[in-house]
Amino acid sequence: MIRKKYRLAARPAIPSLYDSEARKKPFSTDQTSFEAVVGTAKDEVAVASGALHKTWTKGDRRYFQYKTDAAIGGEYAILSGKYTVKESQWNNVVIRMYYHPDHAQNIDRMLRSVKASLAYFTEQFGPYPYKHFTVVERAGFGGGATADAGIIYYGEQYSLMNPDDSKNGFDLPYYILAHEVAHQWWGLARLTPANVEGAGVLIEGLAVYAGMQVLEQQYGDGHLRQYVNYLHSSYEMPRSLATPSLLQANEAFLYYRKGGLAMYALTKYIGKEKVNGALRSLLQKRISGALPLPTTLDLFQEIQQVTPDSLHYLLHDLFKANTYWRLKTKQFDAVQTKAGHWQVTLKVQAQKLVIDSTGTEKEVPMNDWLEVGIYEEGKGLNEPLYLQMHRIRSGEQTIKVTVPRKPDRGGIDPNNLMIDLRRDDNVMGVDE
Repeated sequence: MIRKKYRLAARPAIPSLYDSEARKKPFSTDQTSFEAVVGTAKDEVAVASGALHKTWTKGDRRYFQYKTDAAIGGEYAILSGKYTVKESQWNNVVIRMYYHPDHAQNIDRMLRSVKASLAYFTEQFGPYPYKHFTVVERAGFGGGATADAGIIYYGEQYSLMNPDDSKNGFDLPYYILAHEVAHQWWGLARLTPANVEGAGVLIEGLAVYAGMQVLEQQYGDGHLRQYVNYLHSSYEMPRSLATPSLLQANEAFLYYRKGGLAMYALTKYIGKEKVNGALRSLLQKRISGALPLPTTLDLFQEIQQVTPDSLHYLLHDLFKANTYWRLKTKQFDAVQTKAGHWQVTLKVQAQKLVIDSTGTEKEVPMNDWLEVGIYEEGKGLNEPLYLQMHRIRSGEQTIKVTVPRKPDRGGIDPNNLMIDLRRDDNVMGVDE
């Protein structure tokens, strides 16, 4: 039997971010210590939150004692099954994986993800608070996972996943575990936000971003790009563009998709180190009590402090406004010079729109820093001949750059850092 963790999309109407009274109330339940003695069938293993302290058999029943060594949230789960148990350790943290004996296909990669995530998040955001970490399979054909403090539950479909480990593949089980481990820092017992608009950004948006960092660390840019493409592809499905800003996000689509894309874009403009430093500062203020119930306004303030003034317009577009870009490369020409280099001429068109809550579009003046990339035949986007930021204005303009070898294609915002509803015309080839 499982008591499920809260689900963001199922919550009632969310109070305004600017409601001072609402900002005094926590998003989730208060923190508490936890201890349980669970009895189950003699041939089964019971699992609960906390470290396993003791197990014994009495008659035809088997008993397990679990206890936490630090506070957890007020929600928990108790499971029992004929599990196989794989035990490992990261530093002083005991890791236990509980799974159906016929579902072992991805257990080792999931364990690698847990260890890599604990290491990376501890380094970047601060220490993991427990001396135990549990990953347990639950009944049901789902492919998702859920986190509570010190424990992750995942569906049976994991055993059917056959991830692509190649350079440009995507290891979904590895990423999902990294995302769920990230909740040990973002949400749960560590960063409990106020129950107002944008709370899901501090829980799910930051967990998406953190998981992306672990994925990139293990597999490189190819796997990360696949996930970024997935986040963008969600925008290509028919849906209203009349949504709140990210600061006032009130639905799961914005938490997961727009939140992840905004944080990813930010790393490309100011650097991962500054972004992670801002998140670390936010979390430390929460843990110390200096920031009892954080909101997205606090997140924005931390990020703004590490962002150059020249890019504050970008923070406004990503977090404060519901902004979209329409970017297109209309012409790509390349001519070899007498010196043996190649002169590239790009004609691009750019437009920036803000869409209000009624769906009304308003074009706003654009003078943004955007990437311009040039690529040679047979090379991917992670191996550019040229990749630099250029000032791009509203309307049509021409860009000229010189590259050392014969180019095959190029364009504007090739890595899709901005939210552009049509991405297939950002880059074009010489003969198109």
